[in-house]
Amino acid sequence: MKVLLADDDPGMLETLSDVLTLARFEVVTARDGRAAMAALASDRFDAIILDMVMPGLSGIEVIDETRKSDPAAKFIIITAYSDSELVDEARNRGVDRIFFKPIDIGKLLGTLEEIRRDFVGT
Repeated sequence: MKVLLADDDPGMLETLSDVLTLARFEVVTARDGRAAMAALASDRFDAIILDMVMPGLSGIEVIDETRKSDPAAKFIIITAYSDSELVDEARNRGVDRIFFKPIDIGKLLGTLEEIRRDFVGT
């Protein structure tokens, strides 16, 4: 299963990439929203994990742009912000799950496994 992981925090990006790789996911990383869009333009991903607040393009903006060409894309938002307005924006865009930092890795992996099962089952 191929996962795009976008976060502007280099430590978070590296840690999550390592964990997902160890869990046998193929991981492509992006350091901001523009890099995420470039990756999405050149490849297909089974799941997209986005930080909500990034420079350039936010996670919400990446979702909006991606939905134009792939309405069924599976999104997971990670955020350090508990602003209910931002969370509502993400939910209104049909994200599959929102995780607040610090992230519960077990729950994140469980969500990705659910997506994998759905993907394999289709």
